[in-house]
Amino acid sequence: MTTWQFLPKPDIFPDLLAFTGDPLLVQLLAQRGLTSVDQARAFLDPDAYYPALPTDLTDLETAVNRLNQALQRQELIGVWAILTWMVKQPPLCWFRLAKPGRAGHIYIPNRLTESHGIKIPALRRMLAEGSA
Repeated sequence: MTTWQFLPKPDIFPDLLAFTGDPLLVQLLAQRGLTSVDQARAFLDPDAYYPALPTDLTDLETAVNRLNQALQRQELIGVWAILTWMVKQPPLCWFRLAKPGRAGHIYIPNRLTESHGIKIPALRRMLAEGSA
């Protein structure tokens, strides 16, 4: 059973309150680290969204090096649902590059029973299925 843990109430930012007009929304935005009007606008309005630069992603170089190593060694690459669309897009289609019949395994979690994030039991099942 899932136990919900509530974060402490963050500070209310006057600029955000003026922008949204809703203290609860300001609290939710602040809990996500969005404390400026520009950040809130980018989060709430798809037309104002701008993706993070690759250089802003923590350990990106480590991840790229590990994926390249897996490709060179013809290792199985497991993909957790959120990356599925990305890895199928040229030129990033790692599945095309890996050895036929052992290219990769995609796991799409059931959001109703597994919630969000990577769960160890599901990861074990994915690894077991991929090695068969």
